[in-house]
Amino acid sequence: VIAITLKLKEPKLQVIGTDISKEAILLAKKNAESLNTKVDFLVGNLFEPIKNKKFDIVVSNPPYISENEELDALVKENEPHIALFGGKDGLKYYRLILKNVEKILNEKAMIAFEIGSTQKDEIIKLIHKYLPSTTYEVLKDMQGRDRMVFIYKDINTD
Repeated sequence: VIAITLKLKEPKLQVIGTDISKEAILLAKKNAESLNTKVDFLVGNLFEPIKNKKFDIVVSNPPYISENEELDALVKENEPHIALFGGKDGLKYYRLILKNVEKILNEKAMIAFEIGSTQKDEIIKLIHKYLPSTTYEVLKDMQGRDRMVFIYKDINTD
């Protein structure tokens, strides 16, 4: 959904969408085709399918729910476990992303991802640990909860 929406909003962008789930990629391809939108989709874990490419923008919606967090039964029944849970503390994929993302970034780049509403402080610690020379901002959702993190590599946001 993210890759398709980006392409629809900015048709000149070259957009690549990845997912570990073959089924999710097949559905995304079908959705892109139905919207007459050209997005390249690749199956693989995190950066594996794009390890030899460089990007200006990386957008991710990783699983961020901790293993002990309570979820609505409807969500549990309709979403695959792998799409929801980010390890014991919900931060497993953020650690992996932030530790490795610089390998696929151009000199000037932006990273954006959704976070759980209580994860801001831990995410900021991870940014300082793995991407210390970057700047960042945290945006709130419509309910006033921390929801999006934007990280800027050599980009002036003033």
